[in-house]
Amino acid sequence: MNFIPCEDCALRRLALFKKFTAPELSFVRALKNNQIDVPARRVIIEPGRFAGKLYTLYAGWAYRYKLTSTGQRQILQILLPGSLIGLQQLMLGDSESGVESLTPVTLCVLTGRSLDELFQRHSDLSEAMVVALTEEQRRADRRLALVAKQEWR
Repeated sequence: MNFIPCEDCALRRLALFKKFTAPELSFVRALKNNQIDVPARRVIIEPGRFAGKLYTLYAGWAYRYKLTSTGQRQILQILLPGSLIGLQQLMLGDSESGVESLTPVTLCVLTGRSLDELFQRHSDLSEAMVVALTEEQRRADRRLALVAKQEWR
């Protein structure tokens, strides 16, 4: 896929996503340093490895997984366009989960070194990110409760 400037991002036009102010768009534009296409069934992030990269899934589907003690993959989350990938690694230094593409995907490669600036200078944008992460945690809690309920039957 040809390089897509942040100003022309189709995801930005969807009601699901926060509308950026001009300073926020400028900040996000400065974060994006590349765009890559990844074929289907390729590992994007390996569990336990720190790649130091942060991605936004622009197109395609991927999934986040955890390796079981037998080496099998347990799917934790399906990732759709707009999903932020690699934040756990960036914030915690490593990740217990990995990410693999299900379909061919396009990733916006972001530099994570400006996250401090995000929290200091762009409070609305950082709040939107925290809300999204909180909603993700809520979905994970619901999935866990469903699994626990199934095991008791």
